[in-house]
Amino acid sequence: MIFSSERTFFSVTNTYRVKNHTLANLYGSAEGISLTNIFFENLMQNNQSGLEELLNIALSSPWLFPKSRTLFPYLGMHNNLDALLQIMAHGSKKIMILGFNWHWQAMAQNNIFTLVRFTRTFNYIIVAGDELTLLVCIELNLPCYNASSYMLNYQQNVSMTQEGHFNDPYYLAMVWYIIPLYMNILRKGFTIMKSDIDISYAGKDIWKTFELMIGRTGADIVFMKETPINSGHFYAIPNDRVIAFFEEWIASQASFKTLNDQQVLAHLIGRTYMICNSTESCNRVKTVSMNRNRENRFRANKQESKMAAVLTYPSSFARFGSLCPPEKTIAPCDQDVLYVHTICMTGSLTKMNKLKRLGFWLMKDPCTETKLDIPFRSSKFINASLTRCVPMPRILPTIENSFLNCNNSN
Repeated sequence: MIFSSERTFFSVTNTYRVKNHTLANLYGSAEGISLTNIFFENLMQNNQSGLEELLNIALSSPWLFPKSRTLFPYLGMHNNLDALLQIMAHGSKKIMILGFNWHWQAMAQNNIFTLVRFTRTFNYIIVAGDELTLLVCIELNLPCYNASSYMLNYQQNVSMTQEGHFNDPYYLAMVWYIIPLYMNILRKGFTIMKSDIDISYAGKDIWKTFELMIGRTGADIVFMKETPINSGHFYAIPNDRVIAFFEEWIASQASFKTLNDQQVLAHLIGRTYMICNSTESCNRVKTVSMNRNRENRFRANKQESKMAAVLTYPSSFARFGSLCPPEKTIAPCDQDVLYVHTICMTGSLTKMNKLKRLGFWLMKDPCTETKLDIPFRSSKFINASLTRCVPMPRILPTIENSFLNCNNSN
């Protein structure tokens, strides 16, 4: 059934048939999309392309729509990575990867809404590392991938019943298990973009932005600058240097068991990668031999590898004199704002409140929770719930104007 906490949103009164573009262009075939009068009328008043906007509305908040393989053809593909990548890449070899756990449903919905609605990014997948997270992901109509086989190597003595805290066993399992998946997708020839779920996006073309960065410098990987880099969001192209970088990153966890993925990267600079900021400096990095662990079981071959050339860019908060988010609203169309990332703090509620302060929380409060009435591990139930949030622009459309009218000037 369609979720019904907001009567004005879910009083569906019109069905519109989609022809040779919009859904058909993205997925091959489609039959129809449903939407309320109030939102459709607003689209028409703003001279928007009705069918294109209807598509974007559905794909930016799939958790609010009924299950439909016509509308969401990725449903049911959660155990087939190649098929999921093929359909979600939409004919490209580019995919964004979002890590997800069931404790952060509202945060994930804010991330996905801003990603799809404002950056017009449709080529993404959601990675679920445990059975319950996967069940929640599927119930929310998301393009889920069952990565539990990857998590098995990291979840010893890990309890997933409560939210993880910084560098506790659950947190470390969550940040480490997904890196081998990045490597395997790179090996399939995909350019990847990774996004932490506590990121909220501005209205910029993020793929174009990173492609321009790579084009200007010849770098292999792009990270946000920190000390030395922040691993919460990155862009990586599929070449031998990058794959070797990921192989060494994964193997390094055995030597730094109490460190998270980002902390370990501080120990790998000068061994597996170097930072560069121009074509000349990046080309120079690519001539330097990588200091590889010869016993690394993840190595695809024993050949010598060259350093990965890593480009960094400043945080959206750098102009405020800190890596941490400021205590003020940020305009999403400011030139240096691709996204905001709630670093320097832990806990979903703390991060959510910070996104509100920054003006990047687009979900209407409160979100609605319903009990997850699905058997867990076939023999018992677990005390969990589904969270569904209504994006505020669905109720007050003008709220999103400051995000939709940006020009990508990066």
